Amino acid sequence: MSETRRKNLRPLRSRKHSVSLFFIALLFLASACGGSKSATPSEAALSTAIPGGFDPCHGIPAKVLDGENLNTEPSTRTKNNDKVKEEGCFYYPTAQGIKDGDVGIGIEVLATNMTYDYFRGTYANDPGHSIGKQLEIGNRPSATLLSDTKGMCQLFVSVKGGGIKFDTLTHKGDPCQVLIDFANKISPQLPPAN
Repeated sequence: MSETRRKNLRPLRSRKHSVSLFFIALLFLASACGGSKSATPSEAALSTAIPGGFDPCHGIPAKVLDGENLNTEPSTRTKNNDKVKEEGCFYYPTAQGIKDGDVGIGIEVLATNMTYDYFRGTYANDPGHSIGKQLEIGNRPSATLLSDTKGMCQLFVSVKGGGIKFDTLTHKGDPCQVLIDFANKISPQLPPAN
């Protein structure tokens, strides 16, 4: 090959090399941008059993329920899909609770096989919801879930093997604070996080 032809091919090769590098960089950036959403933890990683050590229907002291103007005879709840399992009770307000309106429609308390990471990851990407406060309840990682529905809040408290989920709807005051205060009062009855 002549020297002149080699010199003419060098710019062509370097242009091809530059174009290839450009497309590789573009693919890298596209994958980085597409991966900016937090990944939802897999349901396959969830335990098949609901954590023990706390009975949401009988483990809450009557004096706590009385202090919150909640009936001591709750309604049983079970919510299960393929992998996520939840069992517990719904505590309706007493006549005084209805009059005061502090606990709104009442408080649902469920033991669930959801983990803290699963709860946060699932709802962080769910339209109509957003993770609110991330805090600790009795040295247990916890998080609130805000909804587009005004006055609605969920609180997840991590326990060994899953968590305890609290739910309420109230238009008087901050519903998440209602749940945080309630969870702090029953925290001594809850199993440890690990």
